[in-house]
Amino acid sequence: MKRLFNHHMGLMAANDRLPGHLLEPLPEGGSAGYVSPFEEMKAAYYAACGWDPAIGRPTRDALAALGLQGLADEVWGS
Repeated sequence: MKRLFNHHMGLMAANDRLPGHLLEPLPEGGSAGYVSPFEEMKAAYYAACGWDPAIGRPTRDALAALGLQGLADEVWGS
């Protein structure tokens, strides 16, 4: 429901991002030079949730699995 509300308010997958400093490699330590593959992790999370990978909106199937079939037409159109 929260995700559907966010989409209703105009938030899309492009709004799901991390602050820039979390996407920069650390200069030292055990993780020095490593940058998390955020876009890959985001895609995997969307897939696990049953969300459309391009826009981050719950798919019709995901809504049906949650018992929210009535919202599918409102969200995706007839």
